[in-house]
Amino acid sequence: MKKFAKVSAVLMSLLMLAGTFGACNGGKVSKTDSGSSSKTESSKTESKTESKTESKTESSKADDTSSQVESVDWKKLYTDRLNESDMLNDYRYSLIKLDGDDIPELFVDHLTQAEGGTLFYISGGELAYEELETNFAYAEGKGEFMTDYGSMGARNVCGYTLSDGNVVMYTEGTANENEQLPQPEYTWDGEDVTKEVFDKNVSDLAAGKSAATLEDKSEILIQIQNYK
Repeated sequence: MKKFAKVSAVLMSLLMLAGTFGACNGGKVSKTDSGSSSKTESSKTESKTESKTESKTESSKADDTSSQVESVDWKKLYTDRLNESDMLNDYRYSLIKLDGDDIPELFVDHLTQAEGGTLFYISGGELAYEELETNFAYAEGKGEFMTDYGSMGARNVCGYTLSDGNVVMYTEGTANENEQLPQPEYTWDGEDVTKEVFDKNVSDLAAGKSAATLEDKSEILIQIQNYK
């Protein structure tokens, strides 16, 4: 009976931990014509592989970026979104230069592990967002960022790129160090690795990245209006 109870406890622990893995990549969301945020069916079914293989010609990429910067009123898009009721005053906000174009991105820290954060950006002339886990860090101007989330002995570390209005998660590591397991488990991009390899990959991913400088909502609204 004691052995059965112990096995049951281990299984329950693993089931609870399972929900913390594989949740790094969120779905892209764009503004509808009515102004409310909604997920498109294509964004729900879009796979990581499809995102990685999506491409444009170099000339069309340059034309799209140039046209987008000239025609999009991103200040209004960000301001309107910040004035919606779910953008709480308790949240913290940051206007960042994530990629190399002239339109900054808007990061919102929800200040709890459960809620994580949200990255708003312009895609195809519309407002889009990516829901992220906690501990956001980015490399200014390089279009690269990461998250590092841990709970109950489990940890997810994910690396992303933002390029031409598309967010792609390109690498992911997990660690499971729950005491109920016979031994800790580590993976990187779906392959089993040692703790040393996991730690080195995290260190390499974090190199050159820093946390966003967070402000309250009133300050970030001023920064948006004064941005040049």
